Amino acid sequence: ATGKILSEYTFVTTPFDLALQADNRVLISFKHWKNSSVCSYDITDSNCYPYLDLRDLLDSSFHAGELEFIESHSIPLSNNTILTGIGVYTYAIPDHFYEGRLDLWSNDIQPTQRKLFFGGMITNLTISRDNKFIAFTTLYRSSIWEAPYVYRDIEVSKLSLTDSTFNEFYILRSDSINGYDTVDSEVFNGIAFSKDSKLLTSATDEHNIYTYDIENKVMLDSIYSCACY
Repeated sequence: ATGKILSEYTFVTTPFDLALQADNRVLISFKHWKNSSVCSYDITDSNCYPYLDLRDLLDSSFHAGELEFIESHSIPLSNNTILTGIGVYTYAIPDHFYEGRLDLWSNDIQPTQRKLFFGGMITNLTISRDNKFIAFTTLYRSSIWEAPYVYRDIEVSKLSLTDSTFNEFYILRSDSINGYDTVDSEVFNGIAFSKDSKLLTSATDEHNIYTYDIENKVMLDSIYSCACY
């Protein structure tokens, strides 16, 4: 490894997340104010091939109002199947909402889309190395106007696990808080499976690292990293 740049590509919109595909390709999730999309970037020929337009996901599931994409993630499950997770901010005067959804896309003979989950914004999305488990984190937030001159806030942060059938979803950890003006739950900054796909580790914005046994859906260990910023 030389550390040299092998190729460079400039995009009009912002690349938000990356996932490796087969055959020297990278799945790129883009995020823009009013749009989110997925393309497959071929490292060999330095071309980006459009894959999905996620604007159609902004349906009646979300609160009616001014919508803006905040999070955009995608991971390949097979050669023709992709899992996407988005986060959307809605301003429905005078209230505010942060919501998201998880969708399964198949590009067989006829492209199909299946909604798997709706709730908080999808903030992290990853798959185990043996392709049997999918883990994701969510952050839901609502700010509801209450007179006189105050918002009641609710924030819920979750770490969830499912398998490749998506029949059941397990919540490994959840933190919620509500109150007036400002609330702050423990938010997940990152998640990763172990090499043998038996463990899942998560890191939070409160300096905590949690490790879970995937088979038994239990926490094995927690580490508090430091008390400083």
